[in-house]
Amino acid sequence: MTIGKAFGQIIGGVAQQEAGKYTRSVMQTNAANAEADTQSEIERLRTTARLAMGRQVNTPGASGLEFSGSALDALRESGIESQLEMMQTRRQGATAATGYRTQGKIAYAQGYNGMIQGFAGAAAAIGEDAKDYAAAGSGG
Repeated sequence: MTIGKAFGQIIGGVAQQEAGKYTRSVMQTNAANAEADTQSEIERLRTTARLAMGRQVNTPGASGLEFSGSALDALRESGIESQLEMMQTRRQGATAATGYRTQGKIAYAQGYNGMIQGFAGAAAAIGEDAKDYAAAGSGG
């Protein structure tokens, strides 16, 4: 009976470790996807900013106005705002990826600890069986 219990402890521990490995793998994939999505969003923001700045440059020029003063200031401000938005997007993506990786590491550690706990439980069950066997052999 105790051998079955010990075997069950080991199987349960190994299952926890495998679940931790799987979760870590999923989280690594999520991190890579978050980084790829972030890069795509940055490219979209960059393209949108370039188009907007191009329209700002062409509008005064089409009217025969010189490109200076407030028009130049507005263009500069648009460039700064778009860069800040890209930086914020990059930071959010990096934070999300780091979060996924951390979750994966935690899941792996929990699985590993579950495996160790399973082995310890199996050893305890076998030790208890040996103690009972020794007690039965000594008549007590």
